[in-house]
Amino acid sequence: METCGWLIEHLLQAEHSDRKVRSIQHQMSAAKFPVHRDLAGFDFSASKADQALVNQLATLAFTDIFVAGVICMAFPECRNA
Repeated sequence: METCGWLIEHLLQAEHSDRKVRSIQHQMSAAKFPVHRDLAGFDFSASKADQALVNQLATLAFTDIFVAGVICMAFPECRNA
């Protein structure tokens, strides 16, 4: 019975992943974007963009400070923590 549970769990995970991929593909198609692009395929040598800065911004680490600030504005008691 344990084997069946493992199999069902993995099948459900695969189904979930497949649905997410198909959903993104459908949304991209509906938006009529010409091609999917991401930073992995960007040619920094042909651009003036600072690769280190772009990669740092892509991590979204700067949003941690913003979110912490918003939380402290909403909950003043956290300022003294």
